[in-house]
Amino acid sequence: MLYEARLTQGLVEHELDHIFVGVYNGQIHPNPLEVSEYRWVEITSLATDLAAHPHSYAPWLGAILPVLVDNLPQEREE
Repeated sequence: MLYEARLTQGLVEHELDHIFVGVYNGQIHPNPLEVSEYRWVEITSLATDLAAHPHSYAPWLGAILPVLVDNLPQEREE
């Protein structure tokens, strides 16, 4: 996904992001130099909180979240 976000102080992010979607049940170990915190949330809760508090998230998330939702794996009926 190609996106552009205008930030404070005249900065602009203009990037091509690759989005990988899958299922994972293990523990994650983010690099503390790149990730200050994380949490597991339902996608609908994330969308609601992002709409209410967009400045609490990375600027690209608002552009990428709809693409992510459209590409989530569908649960299979057995």
